[in-house]
Amino acid sequence: KLLEVSLDVETTGLEEDAELLGGSLCPSPGKATYLVRDDLLEVLKKAQPWTIKGHNLKFDLKVLARNGFDLNKFTYEDTELLAYCMAYEDLRLKTLETQELNLWHPSFEDVTTGKENLSEQPIEVVARYCNQDTDATERLWGSLAGKAEPREMKLYNTIEKPLMPAL
Repeated sequence: KLLEVSLDVETTGLEEDAELLGGSLCPSPGKATYLVRDDLLEVLKKAQPWTIKGHNLKFDLKVLARNGFDLNKFTYEDTELLAYCMAYEDLRLKTLETQELNLWHPSFEDVTTGKENLSEQPIEVVARYCNQDTDATERLWGSLAGKAEPREMKLYNTIEKPLMPAL
């Protein structure tokens, strides 16, 4: 069985060309670890094939691909796509984590507090925010995958998930 880990990256913005600041890896609830850019890329480069879980993972994968990440080395799961297949109306991570897990953590806007982006925040703030995202994703995947009806999982696995690397 492949190691499964939730992943989230933080960048200088939400644009396609935003610079990678770092990211968090979470192998199980409560075990998220933030790594700065070069350390994250090194861990991913040395990793055996993993299953990477994320929320809106296509953004993270685009950023990582621009930084030399081999997309073909891993398999992927996406909580946003699964929630879409389950007909959730609001697909935002912050909404889903509150609705499904009774969790809450600050939004991007709360964390940036008037600053232009996360690069202007202390690394401790960025790390906490990113770790909360990966922890929420890890927990949310377990919740959604456990609740999904067979037809929803079939839609996810046969149509939505195979398209993820192409998006």
